[in-house]
Amino acid sequence: MKCIHIGASKCEEAHIYESLGFEDVFYVEAIPYLVHISKQKLNKLNKEKNKNYKCVQALVWNKEDEVKEFHLFNNSTFASIHGINEKNWPWENIQEGEIIKLKTTTLDKLLDNNNINREEYEFLSIDVQGAEYEVLEGCPELLKHVKCMVLEASTIEFYKDQKTFPVLKQFLEKLGFIVENPRMSHDNVRAHKMGYEHYLNVMKR
Repeated sequence: MKCIHIGASKCEEAHIYESLGFEDVFYVEAIPYLVHISKQKLNKLNKEKNKNYKCVQALVWNKEDEVKEFHLFNNSTFASIHGINEKNWPWENIQEGEIIKLKTTTLDKLLDNNNINREEYEFLSIDVQGAEYEVLEGCPELLKHVKCMVLEASTIEFYKDQKTFPVLKQFLEKLGFIVENPRMSHDNVRAHKMGYEHYLNVMKR
Protein backbone atom coordinates (compact mmCIF):
# COMPACT_ATOMS: atom_id res chain seq x y z
CA MET A 1 0.00 0.00 0.00
CA LYS A 2 1.12 3.54 -0.75
CA CYS A 3 -0.07 6.91 0.60
CA ILE A 4 0.47 10.59 -0.12
CA HIS A 5 0.22 12.66 3.06
CA ILE A 6 -0.14 16.45 2.82
CA GLY A 7 0.56 18.37 6.02
CA ALA A 8 3.26 16.17 7.49
CA SER A 9 4.17 18.26 10.54
CA LYS A 10 6.71 15.93 12.24
CA CYS A 11 5.40 12.75 10.58
CA GLU A 12 3.77 11.63 13.81
CA GLU A 13 1.77 8.99 11.93
CA ALA A 14 4.81 7.26 10.40
CA HIS A 15 4.80 4.36 12.84
CA ILE A 16 1.06 3.91 12.33
CA TYR A 17 1.58 3.67 8.58
CA GLU A 18 4.39 1.19 9.21
CA SER A 19 2.23 -0.96 11.48
CA LEU A 20 -0.53 -1.02 8.84
CA GLY A 21 1.86 -2.30 6.21
CA PHE A 22 2.40 0.78 4.05
CA GLU A 23 5.64 0.31 2.13
CA ASP A 24 5.69 3.85 0.74
CA VAL A 25 4.50 7.17 2.17
CA PHE A 26 5.20 10.45 0.39
CA TYR A 27 4.94 13.26 2.94
CA VAL A 28 4.64 16.96 2.07
CA GLU A 29 5.20 19.73 4.62
CA ALA A 30 5.33 23.50 4.07
CA ILE A 31 7.48 24.54 7.06
CA PRO A 32 11.19 24.02 6.33
CA TYR A 33 12.38 23.23 9.86
CA LEU A 34 9.67 20.56 10.27
CA VAL A 35 10.84 18.95 7.04
CA HIS A 36 14.35 18.70 8.48
CA ILE A 37 13.02 17.00 11.64
CA SER A 38 10.82 14.68 9.57
CA LYS A 39 13.64 13.59 7.27
CA GLN A 40 15.78 12.54 10.24
CA LYS A 41 12.90 10.57 11.71
CA LEU A 42 12.04 8.88 8.41
CA ASN A 43 15.65 8.01 7.60
CA LYS A 44 15.86 6.11 10.87
CA LEU A 45 12.54 4.33 10.30
CA ASN A 46 13.46 3.43 6.72
CA LYS A 47 16.69 1.78 7.86
CA GLU A 48 15.06 -0.10 10.73
CA LYS A 49 11.92 -1.24 8.91
CA ASN A 50 13.08 -1.33 5.27
CA LYS A 51 10.52 1.25 4.16
CA ASN A 52 10.50 3.97 1.52
CA TYR A 53 9.07 6.95 3.41
CA LYS A 54 10.14 10.41 2.31
CA CYS A 55 9.29 14.04 3.09
CA VAL A 56 9.62 17.08 0.83
CA GLN A 57 9.09 20.77 1.46
CA ALA A 58 6.31 22.44 -0.52
CA LEU A 59 3.33 24.71 -0.03
CA VAL A 60 0.63 22.88 -1.95
CA TRP A 61 -2.13 25.02 -3.46
CA ASN A 62 -4.37 25.17 -6.52
CA LYS A 63 -1.94 27.35 -8.49
CA GLU A 64 1.79 27.27 -9.12
CA ASP A 65 4.43 29.89 -8.40
CA GLU A 66 2.36 32.25 -6.27
CA VAL A 67 4.07 33.78 -3.26
CA LYS A 68 1.76 33.42 -0.27
CA GLU A 69 1.86 34.48 3.35
CA PHE A 70 1.91 31.37 5.52
CA HIS A 71 0.72 31.69 9.09
CA LEU A 72 2.59 29.95 11.91
CA PHE A 73 1.05 29.47 15.35
CA ASN A 74 2.25 29.06 18.92
CA ASN A 75 1.42 25.36 18.50
CA SER A 76 3.50 23.63 15.83
CA THR A 77 0.62 21.36 14.81
CA PHE A 78 -1.24 24.44 13.55
CA ALA A 79 -0.09 26.34 10.45
CA SER A 80 -2.14 27.61 7.54
CA ILE A 81 -2.14 29.60 4.35
CA HIS A 82 -5.30 31.17 5.79
CA GLY A 83 -5.38 33.50 8.76
CA ILE A 84 -7.77 32.71 11.59
CA ASN A 85 -11.37 33.87 11.56
CA GLU A 86 -11.45 35.48 14.99
CA LYS A 87 -15.25 35.48 15.11
CA ASN A 88 -15.37 31.67 15.02
CA TRP A 89 -11.98 30.68 16.44
CA PRO A 90 -12.60 28.27 19.38
CA TRP A 91 -9.03 27.51 20.51
CA GLU A 92 -8.17 30.38 22.85
CA ASN A 93 -4.70 29.07 23.70
CA ILE A 94 -3.70 28.69 20.04
CA GLN A 95 -2.89 31.95 18.32
CA GLU A 96 -1.08 33.19 15.25
CA GLY A 97 2.60 34.04 15.50
CA GLU A 98 5.17 34.54 12.76
CA ILE A 99 4.16 34.92 9.11
CA ILE A 100 6.55 33.60 6.47
CA LYS A 101 6.39 33.80 2.70
CA LEU A 102 6.43 30.64 0.59
CA LYS A 103 6.00 29.88 -3.09
CA THR A 104 3.13 27.59 -4.03
CA THR A 105 2.93 24.53 -6.23
CA THR A 106 0.16 22.13 -7.12
CA LEU A 107 0.21 18.56 -5.89
CA ASP A 108 0.13 17.19 -9.43
CA LYS A 109 3.17 19.31 -10.35
CA LEU A 110 5.00 18.30 -7.18
CA LEU A 111 4.47 14.61 -7.92
CA ASP A 112 5.83 15.08 -11.43
CA ASN A 113 8.87 16.95 -10.15
CA ASN A 114 9.64 14.10 -7.73
CA ASN A 115 9.06 11.33 -10.28
CA ILE A 116 6.13 9.93 -8.31
CA ASN A 117 3.93 7.53 -10.25
CA ARG A 118 0.51 8.66 -9.08
CA GLU A 119 -1.12 5.49 -10.38
CA GLU A 120 0.55 3.52 -7.57
CA TYR A 121 -0.91 5.57 -4.70
CA GLU A 122 -4.31 4.38 -3.49
CA PHE A 123 -4.48 6.52 -0.36
CA LEU A 124 -4.42 10.27 0.28
CA SER A 125 -4.34 12.15 3.59
CA ILE A 126 -4.75 15.93 3.79
CA ASP A 127 -4.35 17.97 6.98
CA VAL A 128 -3.65 21.56 5.99
CA GLN A 129 -5.76 23.65 8.36
CA GLY A 130 -8.49 24.99 6.12
CA ALA A 131 -6.83 24.69 2.68
CA GLU A 132 -7.99 21.15 1.87
CA TYR A 133 -10.23 22.30 -0.99
CA GLU A 134 -7.42 24.14 -2.78
CA VAL A 135 -5.11 21.15 -2.44
CA LEU A 136 -7.76 18.94 -4.06
CA GLU A 137 -8.27 21.47 -6.87
CA GLY A 138 -4.58 21.20 -7.67
CA CYS A 139 -4.43 17.42 -8.17
CA PRO A 140 -7.07 16.32 -10.70
CA GLU A 141 -4.74 13.70 -12.19
CA LEU A 142 -3.96 12.15 -8.81
CA LEU A 143 -7.64 12.01 -7.86
CA LYS A 144 -8.31 9.77 -10.85
CA HIS A 145 -6.28 7.07 -9.09
CA VAL A 146 -6.90 7.62 -5.35
CA LYS A 147 -9.30 5.05 -3.93
CA CYS A 148 -9.63 6.33 -0.35
CA MET A 149 -8.74 9.48 1.56
CA VAL A 150 -8.98 11.10 4.94
CA LEU A 151 -9.01 14.88 5.30
CA GLU A 152 -9.77 17.53 7.84
CA ALA A 153 -13.06 19.32 7.32
CA SER A 154 -15.00 21.98 9.17
CA THR A 155 -18.66 22.88 9.13
CA ILE A 156 -17.75 26.35 10.43
CA GLU A 157 -15.32 28.80 8.82
CA PHE A 158 -12.55 28.75 11.42
CA TYR A 159 -10.06 30.24 8.95
CA LYS A 160 -10.57 33.22 6.66
CA ASP A 161 -11.84 32.17 3.21
CA GLN A 162 -11.92 28.51 4.25
CA LYS A 163 -14.14 26.21 2.20
CA THR A 164 -16.40 24.33 4.60
CA PHE A 165 -17.47 20.68 4.52
CA PRO A 166 -20.50 21.02 2.18
CA VAL A 167 -18.25 22.50 -0.53
CA LEU A 168 -15.66 19.76 -0.06
CA LYS A 169 -18.34 17.07 -0.16
CA GLN A 170 -19.88 18.39 -3.35
CA PHE A 171 -16.45 18.58 -5.04
CA LEU A 172 -15.55 15.00 -4.13
CA GLU A 173 -18.96 13.53 -4.96
CA LYS A 174 -18.65 14.92 -8.50
CA LEU A 175 -15.46 12.85 -8.80
CA GLY A 176 -17.21 9.67 -7.71
CA PHE A 177 -16.26 9.63 -4.01
CA ILE A 178 -18.65 8.60 -1.24
CA VAL A 179 -18.04 11.05 1.62
CA GLU A 180 -18.69 10.49 5.30
CA ASN A 181 -20.23 13.27 7.36
CA PRO A 182 -18.20 14.88 10.16
CA ARG A 183 -19.12 13.99 13.73
CA MET A 184 -18.38 17.51 15.01
CA SER A 185 -17.70 21.00 13.67
CA HIS A 186 -14.01 20.20 13.03
CA ASP A 187 -13.23 16.58 12.24
CA ASN A 188 -11.38 14.11 10.06
CA VAL A 189 -13.68 12.72 7.39
CA ARG A 190 -13.13 9.81 5.02
CA ALA A 191 -14.07 9.44 1.39
CA HIS A 192 -13.82 6.42 -0.87
CA LYS A 193 -14.74 5.32 -4.37
CA MET A 194 -17.39 2.69 -5.00
CA GLY A 195 -16.06 -0.80 -4.48
CA TYR A 196 -13.29 0.27 -2.12
CA GLU A 197 -15.26 0.38 1.13
CA HIS A 198 -12.79 -2.09 2.68
CA TYR A 199 -10.10 0.59 2.47
CA LEU A 200 -11.91 2.46 5.23
CA ASN A 201 -10.55 -0.14 7.65
CA VAL A 202 -7.07 1.20 6.86
CA MET A 203 -7.76 4.95 6.71
CA LYS A 204 -9.28 5.42 10.14
CA ARG A 205 -10.33 8.81 11.40
